[in-house]
Amino acid sequence: MFRFPGSDDRPWFAPLLYRHPPATTPLTRSASFHHFRYSGFGNRTLAPATEMDRHVKILGTLNMLYGVVGALVAIIVLIQQGGFAGVYASFNEDIIGLAAVILIAFQLLIAGPCILAGFYIRKLQDWARVLLIMVSAINVLNFPFGTIIGAYGLWVLMTPETDPLFQNATEDALHKTQRARDSRKAKTVIAEKTANEKKGKAQGASAVPSSLD
Repeated sequence: MFRFPGSDDRPWFAPLLYRHPPATTPLTRSASFHHFRYSGFGNRTLAPATEMDRHVKILGTLNMLYGVVGALVAIIVLIQQGGFAGVYASFNEDIIGLAAVILIAFQLLIAGPCILAGFYIRKLQDWARVLLIMVSAINVLNFPFGTIIGAYGLWVLMTPETDPLFQNATEDALHKTQRARDSRKAKTVIAEKTANEKKGKAQGASAVPSSLD
């Protein structure tokens, strides 16, 4: 049967029949079947979890920078113009002045969620993912930089390959919490045991003089 040069023992049409990865493909807890993507004709390769992890880290950094820089620019403009009234009065057209006031207020309001969600998304917190999806959807309306960062955030956070990162982080957090509880229980048991031993020694020491009398 015809085979492509350098291929394995499978026939040339085998990639078309494979709906799942070969049995030799290693699967870890952070990799599932939706991690597979098409590469070339009929071949499926494993998209490494580190690729999406890198995108999540970049997204968090971009949102923190966007929040900090946007808030600083808005504050500087308000100081220079003497508040929202000064910003509104600095434009000849009322519509443009109103739009400028809304833009500055929006930038001040969105800065906090951007910084908070951007910081904790780097720690793979699931609640930060939900918050950043909402923030990204709102930022899409803030042309041009907010549109770029918001669209990038929606793509990163809503891609199926991102799910295992947060699932594993949640499981690791639960394991850490359980280990911390077990450690506290063990310390409590050891402390009680030590206290009982000291109490027993104290009672034994007080019983010796009475027996001598």
